[in-house]
Amino acid sequence: MNRSRSRTRRWRPARAAGFAVGVLTTVSLAAACSTGETAATSSTSTTTTTTTTAPLPVPEVDATDEEPPAPEWVVQVGGADDDSLRDVAARDDELVAVGHTEGEPGGAGNGGADALSVLVTTEAEVTGVLQSGSELDDIATSVGSSGSATLACGQTTGGIGGLPGGAEDGWCAPVGPDGSLGTTHQQGGTESDSILGVALATDGEFGYAGGYTLGLFPGASDTSAGQLGNGDALVWQIGADGTPRWIRQFGTAAADRGRAVSVTDDGDGLIVGETGGDLDGPSNGGTDAFLARFDRDGIPRFVRQFGSAEEDSASAVAAGGEPTRGTETFVVAGHTEGALAPALGGELTDPTDAPRADGAEPAPTNAGGTDAVLWAMDPGGDERWTVQLGSTGADEATAVAIDGSTVLVAGTTSGALDTTGAPSSGGLDGFLAAVDLDTGALRWITQFGSEGDETVGGMTITEDGLVVVAGSTTAAMGDNVNAGRSDGFLIAFPLPAVGGAAASAL
Repeated sequence: MNRSRSRTRRWRPARAAGFAVGVLTTVSLAAACSTGETAATSSTSTTTTTTTTAPLPVPEVDATDEEPPAPEWVVQVGGADDDSLRDVAARDDELVAVGHTEGEPGGAGNGGADALSVLVTTEAEVTGVLQSGSELDDIATSVGSSGSATLACGQTTGGIGGLPGGAEDGWCAPVGPDGSLGTTHQQGGTESDSILGVALATDGEFGYAGGYTLGLFPGASDTSAGQLGNGDALVWQIGADGTPRWIRQFGTAAADRGRAVSVTDDGDGLIVGETGGDLDGPSNGGTDAFLARFDRDGIPRFVRQFGSAEEDSASAVAAGGEPTRGTETFVVAGHTEGALAPALGGELTDPTDAPRADGAEPAPTNAGGTDAVLWAMDPGGDERWTVQLGSTGADEATAVAIDGSTVLVAGTTSGALDTTGAPSSGGLDGFLAAVDLDTGALRWITQFGSEGDETVGGMTITEDGLVVVAGSTTAAMGDNVNAGRSDGFLIAFPLPAVGGAAASAL
């Protein structure tokens, strides 16, 4: 579905209870279509006021066949201390973002860091800011929503959902209509454990959570034939209320970490991360990324290990394509210190536009430091294509989503990764890129930020055609005001289409 918007470009700032909102609208934007106790929660009601300010300058860019979309709005949330948004999910006409706070933006603090949940409409209205936690440190690392279910998961050093098992435990909890956490299911061994990702099946009746353990996780079946140690990956199948149905622990004698999960069209669970050992054949060197697929009964279908001779890791995974047509594809996002493909980004172009004189395929390159990377895999875990995105700085992909034939990837860069030629905003910036699902061809990269540092955590796509990226900032994005040392942010772009609006950096 195509839709067109014609609006006057302006910022509409709003202020209330320690958060700030800046809304950017742009002329002629186009877009294509284990049981525990209830966690203690405190909240505060909020009001907003609206004023009009001067327009945000849009950098000049060279005309291309397809330009990145301009951001529609940015919301910044925080208090006087450190705050962060780690992930975001869409449900109905609102967004649910989660992270942590060391202050009191959502009411009285519970001690240490609290899990933070924020509700924002797709029109950038903040409708709830709440914090939950124990007397120690609690962090919400991920959120997923499907059907009538929304689940948040994370890590705690206290008793957010029961008695602590070790230095750090994992937990999952349903997120209510007001953003509050319901009954929290906390579980862990005598060592540190963490849940870093959650995803729900289409019907919302079950899902998967993933992370890692530094010990032997209670109740987990070992799928690694006893080859465990120094940290292993964890995958849980969970019900709609966050109760674990089964738990699997797998890894090598080296360090292994699960980072993110997704669900296939037929309800299998996907988990990605990194391994320092021989998880699937011999290591390529350093750490390798991995992708594992488990069926609904917890039986592993495959584990694939891939990477360069240097350090590689996977931070996100998405499933797309059409299984009935044989085009189902799993896209893994992460970073590499090696050379896996010709590096693209900044002023670099698609290597097919500039073939080598001898007619051979362009050689893999690293643009400098750490590059972002995308791996596309078929349903059996075999590679279809690899794309490496890099600047002369450090680049990392931390979120991925698939919209039809387009792969959207977001992350953090310390260089100039933007393909429109726009300069970096200063410090660390966020970036958003579009890649063709079938071929891996890079369509564009745009970056955004402030004079401070921005780090990107998660991303989602809304039903009304927005791509929303979550993260943290140490300054003020757009017309917002920084409330403390770091704030959480959400930035929304219209879904990209050929002929979209000019690129814009905040």
